[in-house]
Amino acid sequence: SKYTPPDARVVVAAAASGSRMTIAVVDDGPGIRPGHEREIFEKFARGERESASAGVGLGLAICKSIVEAHGGTIVAENVAPHGAAFTISLPLGQAPALEPGELPPLEQET
Repeated sequence: SKYTPPDARVVVAAAASGSRMTIAVVDDGPGIRPGHEREIFEKFARGERESASAGVGLGLAICKSIVEAHGGTIVAENVAPHGAAFTISLPLGQAPALEPGELPPLEQET
């Protein structure tokens, strides 16, 4: 991960409940600078000041725009004893029907 040490753990979990799907990404890295949990979703915001990590700070702003365009929310928070959690909540909907022949045939192993 770009903002966590090489030995940090990253856990991704998802669960549907009622009419919503919740997806959580949690790490045990250094966390988010306290007080910046909302700011990191703004354009050109970075997780760290003067970071050696490449990037211009658009990734989370793009994620937020996509999630909100689908009627969802995304939040970030620090977790104890250290680390960060990003939680996305999206409304469940009806999957679009696929027309016959829309997907290529699956390759069969021989």
